[in-house]
Amino acid sequence: MMVGYMTGAPQKGQDPGPATAPAPPPGTYDPGIDYNAGASERGYQNTFDDAATLFERGREDYNLGVGDLDRSRGRSLADLLTGQFREQQDYETGIAENQRQFGILGRQQNERAAQQGIQSQGILGQAARVRMDNQNREHGRIDQQHLRNIDDTNTARTRVGEDYSTARQRLDLGFGREFGGFRGNQFNSPLTGQPMVGSLLTQLTRAGTENNAFQTYSAGQRASQAAQNGYVSPSLMPASPSADAAREFQRRLRGGR
Repeated sequence: MMVGYMTGAPQKGQDPGPATAPAPPPGTYDPGIDYNAGASERGYQNTFDDAATLFERGREDYNLGVGDLDRSRGRSLADLLTGQFREQQDYETGIAENQRQFGILGRQQNERAAQQGIQSQGILGQAARVRMDNQNREHGRIDQQHLRNIDDTNTARTRVGEDYSTARQRLDLGFGREFGGFRGNQFNSPLTGQPMVGSLLTQLTRAGTENNAFQTYSAGQRASQAAQNGYVSPSLMPASPSADAAREFQRRLRGGR
């Protein structure tokens, strides 16, 4: 029968399982077992430390990425707002200039008609109607360009928001897929809204599982070799002090041999 030896105290809330004995003292088993178990423990700790460093750098890069996206969106929206303000000014200036130019044209035409002795209201009225038609046509052209500029600005503003959302989603997905859940940092998927478990946590969990399995195996090796060498843990010695009872107990530890 193989006797289990306890290599560490159970964590709070953890089921301690069956009663175990303290690890046998050095000298009752191959010291290479301790060396290999220690190397496994150090390897896992190094893996965890490297993962922690990678997480901190990843979080810094993520925050920098978010900052870049926010800054780029803010600048684009500010430029669009500035352009829209200037276009409105140009529109108002164009309307005013249209009125001024046709007003000048009307006065010039009236002055020439007076110089030529033309007093017919029909002729003067017809000239005024032509000027008004031309002025309205030019006014309509200015209005059309103004409305197109407004539409273009609104489209550009919408696209800035869409591009920001897409880029932010990709940034969030990339971070969550790599670092989600590490050290208890919950990061929800922008696609599903569910917490993400990143590859870093998965790799670290696997490394921890492998290390725990190796520590358990090493404890079994210690116990087996110590029992084969005749070691009996004081905590497992029978209550009876008789030599026969002690020999029987040792025989059982060796598997009945």
